[in-house]
Amino acid sequence: MAILNFGIHKGKRFEDVPEEYLKWLGKPVYSGKFYKQICSMEKEWKVPFSVMVEARRVLDAMGYELKGTRWEPK
Repeated sequence: MAILNFGIHKGKRFEDVPEEYLKWLGKPVYSGKFYKQICSMEKEWKVPFSVMVEARRVLDAMGYELKGTRWEPK
């Protein structure tokens, strides 16, 4: 089980992170409430690639698929 080493849920297992946050981590484009809370001063900010990949793996296991820029149930 992978541990999130990033953001407001740092130290939690990916499986224990709220779905909305996982969906945000796994998106190809970052914006919205989590971005503004975490890094409103940084313009060149991105979720680490390894975090995005693990979030996508967990979402896929939960029965979601990425459609465009949104995660939707399969």
